[in-house]
Amino acid sequence: MIGFQQDGTCVIKLIDFGRAKSLDQLTSPLTGEAVVKDMMCKNMRLGNPWGVDQDYHGMATCLPLLLLNKEMTQNNTPIDKYGTMQPKLTFPRAWCGATKDMWKEIFNKLLNFDARKYDETVQGVRKLLRDYIDTNEENIKTKLEHLKAKLDDL
Repeated sequence: MIGFQQDGTCVIKLIDFGRAKSLDQLTSPLTGEAVVKDMMCKNMRLGNPWGVDQDYHGMATCLPLLLLNKEMTQNNTPIDKYGTMQPKLTFPRAWCGATKDMWKEIFNKLLNFDARKYDETVQGVRKLLRDYIDTNEENIKTKLEHLKAKLDDL
């Protein structure tokens, strides 16, 4: 859901109606598969225990819908012996150079999440996004104002 607060701040809320488990209360790691292959995190595909990696994989599959209005698919065969997954995504031509590389890196980090490197991965994604926002603040503000005007006209 996308909305705006009274001060014009854009608010994005993602709602997940999936199954939830408190990882603190588990006595053994989660195992098993999702019904849809493209919705399975790397560890599910490899038959390994998983936890929050499925959440980060879910985030990676939601982003293309929010950013590009397209579903992301991925190669169902890992690209290396470590089970590395790669998205099948076509980025807009306007997303050249650094922007395209940034999103590729974000998708790679989220799809191939490694719980042993949790802090490194999450902080890495946050830094990429913060740097992008800092560099493009005025452009982003203009686009959000344009989006707000379109939503107000609906």
